[in-house]
Amino acid sequence: QSARFNLTRAGDPQGAPELRQALCRFLGATRGMSVEPGQVVVVSGIQQAMTAVGQMLVHPGTPLIMEAPGCSMIAPLYQRYGAEVLPVPVDADGLMVDHLPDCRRGVAVVTPARHFPLGGTMPASRRRALLDWADASDAHVFEVDFDSDFQYEGSPLPSLQTMDRRGRFIYAGSFAMTIGPGLRIGYLILPPDLVQPALEAVSLLEHAWPIQGMGAPWLDQAVLTDFIDSGGYDKHLRTLRRSYMQRRDAVVAGLARHFGAPDLLGMASGTHLAWRIPRHLPDAAACDARARAMGIAVHRLTFWTISGAESLPG
Repeated sequence: QSARFNLTRAGDPQGAPELRQALCRFLGATRGMSVEPGQVVVVSGIQQAMTAVGQMLVHPGTPLIMEAPGCSMIAPLYQRYGAEVLPVPVDADGLMVDHLPDCRRGVAVVTPARHFPLGGTMPASRRRALLDWADASDAHVFEVDFDSDFQYEGSPLPSLQTMDRRGRFIYAGSFAMTIGPGLRIGYLILPPDLVQPALEAVSLLEHAWPIQGMGAPWLDQAVLTDFIDSGGYDKHLRTLRRSYMQRRDAVVAGLARHFGAPDLLGMASGTHLAWRIPRHLPDAAACDARARAMGIAVHRLTFWTISGAESLPG
């Protein structure tokens, strides 16, 4: 099927049209999103997507609303563009929307499908409140989707895009968690008025030269398109979900066997769990050290990929 692609010609800088069409079908089936291929920009991964959004929307003094705790690369990246970082605490349901700041023309970077790192899923009422805040504040909401493809319990909630009526929503995804970080393909979903600015921003990341796919190799795009269209990717995801669910259950059973019923967050989806350590055990640092001495890798909320743990409520 890859004969559909003529690899001897320079392709569309927005990404292979066939791949963008396949992504629209996939996101419609899995996240309820209704998008056109013209709203998709293929990039080399989440990092490039986030950098492009920063170039487009973040300027000196721009309010940056980010989850606390959250991904540690967000604040330093956007501070380089002059952002004013405004951390908002999270709870078991994700971003606490009643703590959103009173500001104008900001960018809220959120992980509503599965909060990183606590694993909560933002309920529909909070999603609506978040978009209402964005409308009232003339802000954009940028959803970064790390690992929502691994859903074990219930059905995933539709993306924020299904509630967006005024073009406030931007979405970034990649295949790093489902296929592997070696496949340097990700994607941005944008309102129509931001597509051209996004292409210009990504072109600057490629030395101001609009090469094929803006850094996403065309052969990889062709193979990935066939993988999705053939049903192979769906089958691959089902296999991964079964494997990760078995691993999750083994971890939960082990914790229960040794420490009693564990207080866990993030059970319904994803590739990690958050465990509230029982009071009778040593603190997190001591547990971390003991686990590592036995060859078990665990990460505290002070791990280098996480920032803002001090903003947790209570």
